[in-house]
Amino acid sequence: MVPLYSLEAYVALLSRVHEETDKILHFVREFYEAIVIVSFLQFVLVCAGGPRAIVMWDRMPEATGNDGDPDTPVRKKRVLKHLPPFNLCLPPWPSGRLMLRCCVSGTLLYVVIGILSAVGGFIVALMRTDPEAGSPFVVAGEVALSVAQGIAIMSLAELADQFLEELAPLKPFGKFLSVKAVVFLTFWQGLILKGLIKADFFESFLDPHNHWKNSEQIAGGVQNFLICIEMLMASIVHFRVFPPTDYLILEEQLGQQSS
Repeated sequence: MVPLYSLEAYVALLSRVHEETDKILHFVREFYEAIVIVSFLQFVLVCAGGPRAIVMWDRMPEATGNDGDPDTPVRKKRVLKHLPPFNLCLPPWPSGRLMLRCCVSGTLLYVVIGILSAVGGFIVALMRTDPEAGSPFVVAGEVALSVAQGIAIMSLAELADQFLEELAPLKPFGKFLSVKAVVFLTFWQGLILKGLIKADFFESFLDPHNHWKNSEQIAGGVQNFLICIEMLMASIVHFRVFPPTDYLILEEQLGQQSS
């Protein structure tokens, strides 16, 4: 994820004189973001033991002491609570199946809207001749994508929160934050830059002699430059939160579940 983001941003920064190239690379990055979210969702499901294990979470028997044998571990029925503060006003999930369906659907909603938004924005950018043409569609896509991102974050957090105890050796909190920071913070960073464009912040930086002809181009350059720096920091963080030893821990946990 980090190498592709940084490479895309670096190439787009160098090709600032070709706006079509920048749009194509931006489309590739947004399309890849959808792949990243699906991959992280798959990682969460595998760590939880698979969809079948999640569905069975709420079907575990109540604690009985197993015929009074003190050497046998007591199994407790898992209560599928919502994340705070929603757990204060919403009852627990009635079943693991419903929770899994809602969390997966909420995450995949961002994937679908992200792909449609990327394709639609790419088509509008290539076809419009007036800079203001198609802007309502772009704004609508950004709003829809923002809402979908919020739902996706909550869905993944809701799912991951249910088995933090099982994933304690894998330190899932750092993994969750690092992936979300790369995917979602770059999007919000782009929205801030677009707000600065509307405020004519970049007008004083126009330099046609060096091919910086409009505010959108400068904002795109700033975005790509920031991504290059941020991906350097993200690569260091990912090296720490995704160590190779995690695969050994995961293999051991999956082996225990299968046995």
